[in-house]
Amino acid sequence: GRPTTHDDAHMTMHPRDPRGKTQGVHTGISKSSPLEFATVDPAELTALPEDAARCRRGGRPVPSIVHQIWLGGWKMMYAKLLSVMSVHYLLRPERHVLLYDTVPVDGKGVEWPEWRCACLLARCERTTVPLSIAGRGFDDEARVRQTYAKLRYASDALGRCANSQLDLLRLETLSQHGGLVLDLDVVVLRSLDAYHRCAADAVVGWGPQLSPRGGQVSSGVLIGRPHAHFYASWRRRLLRGYDAGRTDFGRSCALGMWTGMAKERGVLIHPQGWGHRQRVHRAGSLTAAPSCTWWRPSFVSRSVRAHGEL
Repeated sequence: GRPTTHDDAHMTMHPRDPRGKTQGVHTGISKSSPLEFATVDPAELTALPEDAARCRRGGRPVPSIVHQIWLGGWKMMYAKLLSVMSVHYLLRPERHVLLYDTVPVDGKGVEWPEWRCACLLARCERTTVPLSIAGRGFDDEARVRQTYAKLRYASDALGRCANSQLDLLRLETLSQHGGLVLDLDVVVLRSLDAYHRCAADAVVGWGPQLSPRGGQVSSGVLIGRPHAHFYASWRRRLLRGYDAGRTDFGRSCALGMWTGMAKERGVLIHPQGWGHRQRVHRAGSLTAAPSCTWWRPSFVSRSVRAHGEL
């Protein structure tokens, strides 16, 4: 996971783990073809016009911290490692933290090479996963097992993606530290410095495509200051209204939040198409492949061919 060339314009990196192999991982990308990580002028970022203007007036209120989360101790797929790589080489945050609860190991108790490589790029820190919400358990084990049986490529082995534990961990992490929370199915295409400088209370993913599902916003991309009012309100809403049968979405990691409230508080990222479908988004936006639906490894190679860069 080390760059072979380095300058301010771009980096070239070969997609290999620390041992120079990608054992058992099929990405559809030739090992001999390097991936280009290129920085882009933040002014070219896709944003709603009024939000872009607000960003220009803002200072730099968002800390340069990126939080990513991997729960359950399952093997980190190589495509997930690409997300960590894109943060490290493109965003270059002052702090890059990868939170986990269980170290991913194989049947012999040896750490998976993708995980070891990720921990060379980010600081891996053990975290405690919340087990209850407002004094109530998140879910019953039978429902967790049933959900996970349908989602064998979910981001953790216990179905936490489906029962809001991961969502609450995201909000509490942002509330305490601020910065960015990016899912490991999100590959960064361009610099996010413009959003760091924005004075808006929060930056979240949303889009008209989520409206049929009750006006949800995506929790896969969250940016904000420590103790941001928007995320505090979001957390209170979750604590007050959580119900396992209604709040957990099974095939989506999105928290329930009306887009109307999000618009009022300053939403900047407007994803194109379905945020959790295998679809190449236009250059300038964040592209997301699913962690709570079936993973298609070829999505990564299609993205590279479409954009020429990550």
